[in-house]
Amino acid sequence: MPTSIFTLLDTRRVKKDGTYPIVFRIIHNEVATTVKTGYSVLKSEWNPSSLTVRPNCKHIADVSNFNLQQREKEKEMQSALLQSEREGTIEHLSIREIKKRIIQRSKHDSSFTTNTTLNHYCLLSYLGIFSVR
Repeated sequence: MPTSIFTLLDTRRVKKDGTYPIVFRIIHNEVATTVKTGYSVLKSEWNPSSLTVRPNCKHIADVSNFNLQQREKEKEMQSALLQSEREGTIEHLSIREIKKRIIQRSKHDSSFTTNTTLNHYCLLSYLGIFSVR
C-alpha cells in the first residue's frame, strides 16, 4: 500500500477564534496521522481544490510565500518518505515510526532553508517591509 503526504485544512478541530489548523496528513496502510504546521485559517480563507491559502487571508501576512513554503515542506517530507521506501523498510513501519522518520529527515534537510528564510524575514522586518500579524 503506498504511503502519501499532503497538506489540508483540518476541519475536525475548530479553534476558539473560528479558525482551523493547517496540517500535513500522512496516510500509511490506510491509517492516517497529522503533522501540525502551527498555522490556522478560516474555512473561507482555504482553497480546497488547490490545498492552499487564498490570497485574501487575514491570518497570514505573506500568503504567496506561505503557500510556497508549505509546498517546499511537503516536498521535503515526501523526499524523506521516498528515502525510507528506497531502503525497503517502510512496509514494516507503523504510522508513528513513519511520522517520526519523516519529521526528523525533513527537519535535517530544511535547516539551511529555514535559517535563510528566518534571516530574510528579520531583515524585511527591520526595514519595515514585513510584519507578523
